[in-house]
Amino acid sequence: MANSKKPQDQEPLNDENLPNTLAQRIYCLRERRNLTRLDLSRRSHLSLSRIDAIESGEELWLSFTDRARLARSLGVLPGVLQ
Repeated sequence: MANSKKPQDQEPLNDENLPNTLAQRIYCLRERRNLTRLDLSRRSHLSLSRIDAIESGEELWLSFTDRARLARSLGVLPGVLQ
């Protein structure tokens, strides 16, 4: 039987097996949730160009609000995106 949970309803992911950089963590979590950059942009209310900049490593610092938005959209606690 296939898992019918929506990505946002899945259990939070453990950060032990995640990459070290913010860009890599966000990319990895997004891929695990089967989200496109556009999906993440819409869920987090951040622009697509901003998601691109974050995932490419061009943008290294996120405000608490933006970090919380991304974390909520990816189904993790904000601390996972440190």
